[in-house]
Amino acid sequence: MALRRYQHKFLQPLEIDQGRITTNLDATKATIQSLDSSSSNETSTTLRQLTQTSINQFDSVLNSINGTLTIDVSRGTILLGDLDFTVTTWSFINFPTQNNRATTITAVVDGDTAQTYGSFCTVNGIPVADGIRWSGGNAPTATNFYDLLVFNIVRDESGKVSVFGSATTGHRNPTPYTTRGLIFDFDPSRLSFADGTFLANGANLTAASSLSLITGITGTTVTVNNGGFNYQTAANGHINSNTNSGRISVTGASLASALDACASITLTCWFQSNGLGRQVLLSRFGAGFPNQFNHIVDPTGDFHCNSSGAITGSSVNIDSNAWSNNTWALSHWVYNVSDGVARWFVNGSQVATAGFGTDGGAGLTVSGGASGFGIMSRGDDLERLFGRMGPVRIHNVALTASEITSEWLSERARFGV
Repeated sequence: MALRRYQHKFLQPLEIDQGRITTNLDATKATIQSLDSSSSNETSTTLRQLTQTSINQFDSVLNSINGTLTIDVSRGTILLGDLDFTVTTWSFINFPTQNNRATTITAVVDGDTAQTYGSFCTVNGIPVADGIRWSGGNAPTATNFYDLLVFNIVRDESGKVSVFGSATTGHRNPTPYTTRGLIFDFDPSRLSFADGTFLANGANLTAASSLSLITGITGTTVTVNNGGFNYQTAANGHINSNTNSGRISVTGASLASALDACASITLTCWFQSNGLGRQVLLSRFGAGFPNQFNHIVDPTGDFHCNSSGAITGSSVNIDSNAWSNNTWALSHWVYNVSDGVARWFVNGSQVATAGFGTDGGAGLTVSGGASGFGIMSRGDDLERLFGRMGPVRIHNVALTASEITSEWLSERARFGV
């Protein structure tokens, strides 16, 4: 049989039998065909390893019995759900009983800082002697966001079972606004009312007030006060006070203390006004309030401000012509204690300034303040807003011009402007 000789300068001579290669290729093809027809189960196993199976939906409620969360390994390798309880025991069931087996389970849970994750665990009902061996030595801390907990369950050749855990916590969607110095975060899009629902006096809107991005403030309550208005689903949800009369009252001792301590401040809101007279956006002013801020719109697109309870003489009318009647606008009112200047921004651009002074460095700090502030009205409800209100945020810092512009660019599409 003829031989062909190949040589590479870095390799030893290699002799190849052409006929033998052909025979071996034919045998290989036959082997592949045999594997394909007789090993379909093995092929399926390989595909399952490449594409893992998830259990539940992201908003599925995960139930427990006396603090035990049970995970059925045979159903899938990704567990999804909303976790509203402390897990003291992780129970893994239907793990293979053969030796030399391992699997990885990932729990993607919507956590809560009020809950904790434990280290005790069982596999097929049998306690694991060392519990979960967490990376870093300790169980992770739960957050108000998505927490990813990964469990590697291993049975060695002797039959000993060990569970190794790791976690990355606090996964969240990026917010369209900065959270720097955020102490109040209200957004009607978090409410679940039907379009046109009348929110009567006393209606609880606290669900729209998120504390998930705020540290150190608890117990904030948001309610409809002295009247009512409609909830609308347009613009992802907003309050419509054009045809009804009401205001929003925000209370809470923790929030009040945080407001009292604001040397600098940023008041942010998306609003509409019908322009028929002086109307109030956000206010901590009036009888029973410390007169810390009174953020007001005047006809022809103008503003009024009064912080005389904190800085004497800090009451000013701003002739800006910066917003239009019955049109969504993003308003930022910023006071910076570092230079004593108040600034008005509309739709991401600065439209006016006023020098208030720094009050010896105390800025807008007050003492003995009332428990909260008013949205869509003065603190004492002397004046109101006739229009619409979207998100409202308060920061205990003066946001920068670039932060304000970024918020405008990120949120404007929601309001069609």
